[in-house]
Amino acid sequence: MSYTPDRLTRLVRDALKGLNAEGAQPTISVAKDPWNVIEILTDAPRGVRLVVHWAGEEALGDEPAAPLVTQRIEVIVGYALGLRAGVDAALVENLENRPALLRLVALVRERVLAMTFTDAYASEGIFRYRGCDPVETPDGVPLAAYRLRFEMDTSMTDITTVEV
Repeated sequence: MSYTPDRLTRLVRDALKGLNAEGAQPTISVAKDPWNVIEILTDAPRGVRLVVHWAGEEALGDEPAAPLVTQRIEVIVGYALGLRAGVDAALVENLENRPALLRLVALVRERVLAMTFTDAYASEGIFRYRGCDPVETPDGVPLAAYRLRFEMDTSMTDITTVEV
């Protein structure tokens, strides 16, 4: 079975459900688009949020019989910290029985990169890590959140021919 966008997103979401977040119980969501990521992060008043987002794909080559694509997945790691003194301390120190935000970023990165795909549909069998960026609202307000970017080349050999 090929790695359709819904299947790949679901596999990443499910892999994150078992994440040992050092005492924190993250809420895991799937975002329908980049704007929905912001809505999800700002929706919960407190707690650790993980948001999985399928960020598109790019065709590789022109082979019609077995097209290859690079699929992009993003995982957003965020804290809803609320108003408090020393919010920046939560980046590097444990607060209220939750790991530091940057520690969570590392744990999520490790978990996604540990995923392996052993069938013929994943050309390399692993995700490639493409970096991490802070998350901001559309008007430039930074959130206590980071966007981790991953990609994987997959084959879509389940495509059948339809005569027209």
